[in-house]
Amino acid sequence: MEKVRWDRGCWGPSLGWPGTIPVLVVLFMALLLPVEASSADQVFVQSVKAALLGQPQLGAVRVAEVEQGAALPVVKQQGAWYQVRYQDQQAWISRLLVADQPPGGKVSLLVSDEADLASGARRRASSFTTAAAARGLSEDRKRLDGGFWTADMSQVEKVEKLKVTQSEVLEFLKGVEQ
Repeated sequence: MEKVRWDRGCWGPSLGWPGTIPVLVVLFMALLLPVEASSADQVFVQSVKAALLGQPQLGAVRVAEVEQGAALPVVKQQGAWYQVRYQDQQAWISRLLVADQPPGGKVSLLVSDEADLASGARRRASSFTTAAAARGLSEDRKRLDGGFWTADMSQVEKVEKLKVTQSEVLEFLKGVEQ
C-alpha cells in the first residue's frame, strides 16, 4: 500500500498536477448542476390554509385558497415565491408555506407523552436543554436581566398540555381575516 504524502498548507494529500485534473472536472460538473435541489416539479402545502396570489408579493390580489396537503405543480420559481398551477390558472405562493414532501403527522420536540423531561437520570442533557431553551429558561438570560423575566413553570406546562384541533385553527384564521 502506498503512503499518502501530506504537504504543509495543503488541504489534502498532494496529488500532483495529473491528480488534480479529475478533481477539477468533478468541481466543474458540480457547477453545472441546478443551484437549488428543491426546484421540484410539485410542492405540497404545509400550512393549514395558504393563499394563492396574483403576483409574487404579499399585498397582491388573492386568487384562491388551498388546504393543507394540496399538491401544486410548479411552473417556475422567482426569489422566495413559486408560480404554481391550480384549477386551470397560474398563481403565486410563498416558499414558506410549501415543501417538497407532503405534510406528515405533527411532531413536537418538546412534549413527549412517554417521559417527563426532568425524570430519568440517564436522559441526555441536550433534550432537557432544548426544552428549556424553547421555554426561554437560559441561565445566561436570567443572569443578564437580573431574574426579572422568569417563567411560571406550572403555567408553561398548562399551555403545553393544550390541544388545538384543525377546526379550531381554521375558525381562528377566519376571525383574523375579518
